[in-house]
Formats: sequence, structure tokens, C-alpha cells
Amino acid sequence: MNHKKELYFEKGAEEFWLCDLQGAMSFYNKKSELSNSELAALFPATLDF
Repeated sequence: MNHKKELYFEKGAEEFWLCDLQGAMSFYNKKSELSNSELAALFPATLDF
């Protein structure tokens, strides 16, 4: 997924989001991992399935 993340940023993505099997979200911008999305600040850090 790290390779895909870099490819998305090369194509102009502003953020990259990952969801693990437990529903925990990870947010990244071009510089680092974020504690939450900067583009969708109200998006939850954990999803309930």
C-alpha cells in the first residue's frame, strides 16, 4: 500500500486513506501521517462494520 500511496500522490492526490480490518482509519498527506483527514475533518478515525 505504501507504493500505491506514493503513486496516488504522484498523480496529484492530496490525501491517502487506509482502513484496516478492524475499521481503524489511517490518513496521510504528502508529508506525513495525519491524526485525521484535513479534507474531511469530521470523517471518523474508526469505522464500525
